[in-house]
Amino acid sequence: MGKQLWAYLNADGEFEANVSEAILHYAQYGADGVYLYDYAAQEEQEEIFLQLVKDAAEQLSVPLFVGCKVHCKAQLKELYLNGAKGIIFSEQEKDSELISVAAELFGTENIRVEVNAMYADTKEGMHTITETILQAKEAGAGGILLKHVTIGPNIKIILKTILFIFLFFLALAYTYYYR
Repeated sequence: MGKQLWAYLNADGEFEANVSEAILHYAQYGADGVYLYDYAAQEEQEEIFLQLVKDAAEQLSVPLFVGCKVHCKAQLKELYLNGAKGIIFSEQEKDSELISVAAELFGTENIRVEVNAMYADTKEGMHTITETILQAKEAGAGGILLKHVTIGPNIKIILKTILFIFLFFLALAYTYYYR
């Protein structure tokens, strides 16, 4: 399998029409799949999210993976019946029994556990990440969605250097052009 480009869309607090439009836009312009998630959804909003999953799955020609708070086996079945091709469990919601059930329903290769790599720069953080990955694999997850939500000091230095070089060449071009 070659490299793939997947759209990663957060539906939390977004208008359904905007999310639907974004999903179709990404699929139309070459996304190999869509990850749609809403980990903040309250139980009363789950039906709205389920309808969004159903509508998106009907319109997409690429796989739709879903991330949400999964409470029970029945909810997994509803997602499956409404067109989800895979499930993403958040690091906080990684129930081994539900991951196993999801793997049976969707196939191991279509189950992911999201792991936050924000704390990877400490020994304890790396231990926690490693433990989470091993538990997810043992429960039946076929992959890890590695997420990094902060930018460390080394990345900041690199970004500042790139910005400085860009501004330098922009100033140089401006000076040359307006001579």
